[in-house]
Amino acid sequence: MGLYQKAIDSFSKAINLDPNYAKAHHNRGHVYAVLQQYQRAIEGYSQALEINPEYAQAFLNRGIAYSNLNQYPKAIQDFNRAIEINPDYVDAYHRRGLSYLLSGQTELGCKDARQACKWGTARFSTSPVRMDFVHNSENSLLNE
Repeated sequence: MGLYQKAIDSFSKAINLDPNYAKAHHNRGHVYAVLQQYQRAIEGYSQALEINPEYAQAFLNRGIAYSNLNQYPKAIQDFNRAIEINPDYVDAYHRRGLSYLLSGQTELGCKDARQACKWGTARFSTSPVRMDFVHNSENSLLNE
């Protein structure tokens, strides 16, 4: 954890110097997410959002942390907010679709998966995991 702790310490120093530095709160939260300390990550993202309520990436990442804690309604709420701020946010559609699927809302999940692929980036459209997500989503919908 050495480098991660150094990163946490560096972001904490930046926050001490400027408590309103939203990106430092966000990035410290992201380090906690990498360490799978999702509750601490959520705290960091939430602090960033208190400072900048239009920070779409913080909503996306907090939603991912909620999803990792199986708190899908909260995750979907954050993905919705990220999409409100940035209507073309492919990753938010992808993550919201996955959360819909994991919470049993197959039709909505498939709709978001199709939208994410439609707008997709090279990274999204060529990722085997993401393409498998779309394939499995559509198969799930067909089997209902």
